[in-house]
Amino acid sequence: MESLRKVLELERAKDFADTAVLGGLDGFLHRLMKEDRPLGGARLRTALGALPAHGYAGLTPSERRRWAERLLSVLADGPNSARAPRA
Repeated sequence: MESLRKVLELERAKDFADTAVLGGLDGFLHRLMKEDRPLGGARLRTALGALPAHGYAGLTPSERRRWAERLLSVLADGPNSARAPRA
């Protein structure tokens, strides 16, 4: 999940413009989910699942910030932490 954390931090540095990775964050997340490795604990899966059906690209920059900060918080706490995800 280190790659996800790095991409989200780069996205933060670029003001959540969806330019941190080629193909946008939606493409990165799609490739990440297709990989044959576990995505971590329930909190991480819940945070990833909180992304709307229209994806990251369809969010406003402020909505992207809230979603990305929440996911970064989960990654910092550890995906198996018992603490509830922040809204």
